[in-house]
Amino acid sequence: MSGMFDVACEKVVHSGRYVDNGGSICDYHISENWYNALVLNVYKVFIADVDVNSEQTKQSTLAQIKYVISLLNDSFVVYETHSGFRIFMTNKLVDPLSEESKTLMDMFGADPRYSSGCIHQDCYRARLTPKPQRVVEGKKYSVCKEVHRSEYYYEIPEIQHVLNIHDNYTICNDLPLA
Repeated sequence: MSGMFDVACEKVVHSGRYVDNGGSICDYHISENWYNALVLNVYKVFIADVDVNSEQTKQSTLAQIKYVISLLNDSFVVYETHSGFRIFMTNKLVDPLSEESKTLMDMFGADPRYSSGCIHQDCYRARLTPKPQRVVEGKKYSVCKEVHRSEYYYEIPEIQHVLNIHDNYTICNDLPLA
């Protein structure tokens, strides 16, 4: 994961590696960003961040994401976030510097700052804890909730491991998104 933290300069609070029986490796790091939120940093587990501005736009954006997924021969899981959606590809690993990654980011309408950050930092990122400005002290929040899976959903073991970490941090059913 060369260059992953050259630019980010974030404190790494946890690092891990998943190695399956076939020897496939998936490294990940959990870092603390400048406003003290925990962030999952992972190389080759495709994650897109799609931002929207209103509930009306959210529904049309989700419909567009579902349409794009229906055109592809890959497996995806979609999470709703406070301000949009987070999309994971679950059936194969994708280099963040690859043309495939760039094409997928464009097709899904990913946030341009997020997309360029993935290229610049050579990894995909997903915030695991709420942004401080979105929370009220003493209340609990969820960062995201799952809203869609591909019709023929499949997870390879490396990605299943990363999704388990992601979901354990981010999903608290029936709590407001922050």
